[in-house]
Amino acid sequence: METVISIAAFIVLFIVFRTFVLWYWRMNEVADALNEINVNIAKLAGVKPLQKKAAEEKPSPKFKKSKHSDWQ
Repeated sequence: METVISIAAFIVLFIVFRTFVLWYWRMNEVADALNEINVNIAKLAGVKPLQKKAAEEKPSPKFKKSKHSDWQ
């Protein structure tokens, strides 16, 4: 009985892990394709393409902190 449970658990973990890996690599392929599109459009427009990838950029804050803010 323990063997059957172990095999079933292994199959479930394998499917979950496989799904995660496939999702991860597809996302990288999409990002690479978008970067390639960006470079090609920049070449067509005659401008210098951006060299930074989205993962390397630091996120900018949506709101700037002001001196006269009511909340802190």
